[in-house]
Parts: sequence; structure tokens; C-alpha cells
Amino acid sequence: MPADRVFYLDPCPENEKVIVLLHGLGSDSSSWQLQMNVLISEGYRPIAVDLPGFGRSPFPYRHWNIRKATLLIVQQVIDKFPQPVTVMGLSLGGVVAQKVIQFRPESVDKLVLASTFARLRPRLRKNLPYLGRRILQVFSGNIRKQAAMVADHIFPLKEQKVWHDYLYVQVKNANPRIYRQAMVALAAFSSSRWMRHCHIPCLVVTGTKDTTVTIYDQNRLAKLIPEARHIFIQGGGHGVNVDHADEFNRELVQFLREN
Repeated sequence: MPADRVFYLDPCPENEKVIVLLHGLGSDSSSWQLQMNVLISEGYRPIAVDLPGFGRSPFPYRHWNIRKATLLIVQQVIDKFPQPVTVMGLSLGGVVAQKVIQFRPESVDKLVLASTFARLRPRLRKNLPYLGRRILQVFSGNIRKQAAMVADHIFPLKEQKVWHDYLYVQVKNANPRIYRQAMVALAAFSSSRWMRHCHIPCLVVTGTKDTTVTIYDQNRLAKLIPEARHIFIQGGGHGVNVDHADEFNRELVQFLREN
């Protein structure tokens, strides 16, 4: 694969309506597997991207940042389609989705942002201790411990063991340098300058038990975007598209069906 080629899954190229799916930090395109069949049955062509530097997408530059990663996706995925596409992103993927709006607002007809933020403001009694431990751990260079910490936090329940172990493997296999640089980039990210002018129909999805990105930060994101509707999934965590897939898919389909 060329050094700058963005990999993506394209399981139903015969469908015409395109939705580009952008995963969270340390994960890859397979994290959307519980949405694929639903989207296909609704007539969508899901394009599940491995973000540059993650999964099977290489990153051709020395220092990872959101701008360069997004430009690769815009140039190799978004620009490929003649008609505007829907973009859906979770966590880091939601940040990249917002950056797509900055670069190609005319190429996006709908936007779904899950478990993400316009600017990350850790709160002492909510997520600051956890995020602080992650930052300290990631600079130690031990990606296995980082993977265990993330998997334990996002999927802590016994009945979530399959997803816990799956996420552990994904994060463990991430490039430690790129993972570290992505965390630093997320801490510095702010989209308020352009998202306040975004008039694309937008669905913001928040799990009420998300302890990675606070409800406070997700509320700020929803209030920033003029055309945003904010929905809450009771009991959903940071991986709300997985731990509450049925509810997530139901809200997603309802939004996509709207004119």
C-alpha cells in the first residue's frame, strides 16, 4: 500500500447514498460493525475509514496532527464522491468530522457526532483523573498498559468482555508514537471558530454514562452548532454505538430519514 493511502471498508458499493464513518482513538474501521447492516438496509453505502496512522492506513508524515490526517481523508475519500456525503464520527472521529466541515462544508449534507467535543475541558470530579493517568501512561511508552486502562474504562462490565478484549487488542496494536501525538492534538483542539457557522443538519449523540468526554463538553458542542439536535442515550458509555447499539441505531436511522 502506498505510504499515504487511506484504507477504508466499502461493503456495499452498489448503494448510492454515502456515509463516511470515522472511528475513535486507537480503534479502526471495524468499530462500526454494529452499524453496517442497518445502514445498508437503509440504502446507504457505508465507507468505514481507518484514520491515517491507525488500522491499515499509514501516516506519511513524521508528526501526526488532526489537520494532516483530515486532509488525507478529504482528498482520498470525501472528494471521491460527486454528491455530498453524510459524515459520522465518534470521539477522535468526531473531531476529524468537524475538521472535514472546516475544509469541505459543501461536501457534507448531514453530520453525526457521538461522544465528542468542540473543545476538551477536563473536570476535576468527572474525567480529569482518568485523562491525566492516560496522558502520564502514554508518555511512558507502554502501549499495553494504555490499552488495558482504556478497555477497562470504556467497557468495565462483565457482559462487555468481548468488546473489552476487542478494544484492548486494537489499542495494543496502535503505533505508540502516533497514539501519543494524537492525544496531544486532541487536548489542543478547538472547533468553535468554524462550527458556530455550520448550518448542516447535525445529530449529537451522548451516552449518559460517558466518563471520557463529559456531558458538559458534549452539551457545549451541541449548543455551538446552529442546526444541531442533541440526544441522550440512557446508560450509554463512551462507546455508545457498541454498548447501546440498538438505541444508537434507532436514533441514527430516524435522523437519516429526515429531509
